[in-house]
Amino acid sequence: MLPAVRDFLARSYRADYPLLANENLFRWQFGNRLEDADVRERYNLKLALVDGEVAGCLGYIPVDVMVNDARRRGAWVVNWMVEADKRRLGLGPFLMREVMKQFDIVLNVGPSHDAQELLTRMGWTHFGELTRHIAVLDAQGASALCEGGSVAQLNDVSATTVVDAARDGMNVSFVRRFQRDATHLWQQTRHDRFAAGADRAAEYLNWRYADHPEFDYRLFEARNDNRLIGCAIYRVEAVRGLPMAVRVGRIVELIAEEAAADALLQTLIADAREHGVVILDFFCAGDSFSDVMRRNGFLTNNDSTVVAEIPMRFQPLDRRRKGIPFMAYLHNMPEAALLTDVHRWYVTKGDGDQDRPN
Repeated sequence: MLPAVRDFLARSYRADYPLLANENLFRWQFGNRLEDADVRERYNLKLALVDGEVAGCLGYIPVDVMVNDARRRGAWVVNWMVEADKRRLGLGPFLMREVMKQFDIVLNVGPSHDAQELLTRMGWTHFGELTRHIAVLDAQGASALCEGGSVAQLNDVSATTVVDAARDGMNVSFVRRFQRDATHLWQQTRHDRFAAGADRAAEYLNWRYADHPEFDYRLFEARNDNRLIGCAIYRVEAVRGLPMAVRVGRIVELIAEEAAADALLQTLIADAREHGVVILDFFCAGDSFSDVMRRNGFLTNNDSTVVAEIPMRFQPLDRRRKGIPFMAYLHNMPEAALLTDVHRWYVTKGDGDQDRPN
């Protein structure tokens, strides 16, 4: 079926769509991570066939979702597409219901406006948009991203004495991969701060970031007496569509004890400066990170109208889209009533396929 799937994607998106141009990316996103060879050769795609031809598809990324102290079978849905002249057949809802029946919980970040309306009618919970935190490291460079705007008043995020104090006895370093103790760190920090989130075990973090076939993520960890107390991940992205060279930084994970969060953020800021980054942003659910982000010079849309003018898509530069919605199907879970508060979730731009090649 792979040739037929590739033809469908080419018709639905474009001939140079990254999932078509990069076979390793396609296999990484839709292939099965299990060791069993028979299972590994299966792809996480639901297909709708009309007269023997692919007319719709829905991809999904299986993940364990931690709900309080329980582990649930979950999936992020991605690449939900039906040919325009076949949508009257109801193929889109049909595909989605197949995934909804298969997993305890189904999650979606970044659905389109039409998809949001359809999912709402299908009983999904809408959590609103992920909170975006932005630090401007170079006001002149950041102004080039805005349509006739200026971000001078947000210029020059710098280190603070708070961070210097927090670093007493702490070592923050760049690493290629996470060790097994990253799993324990995730379990502890999630238990203390969040009710739910896709499991960030070391195996998952390394698959998602260290082993990504196209992006070069920069992984950092904070240790105190060799005890892991924090992890942070970001990547540098070159803006496409501007006459000058501009780089932005995208933070995708911040998993840390309180003492380590400041040091990790300041390390990311310093590293981003060395790589010529003009802005550094972080999308996450709720406001759990608001205090530590503000303490380190990050602002949200609630703090400044200028922040809302900075685009969120840079490959190529697209000033139209301003946010990332988050939705979930919870009706298969007995704990559903406990999970309707977005502040109880750990969800970032690294979930689903929002941090992806365009």
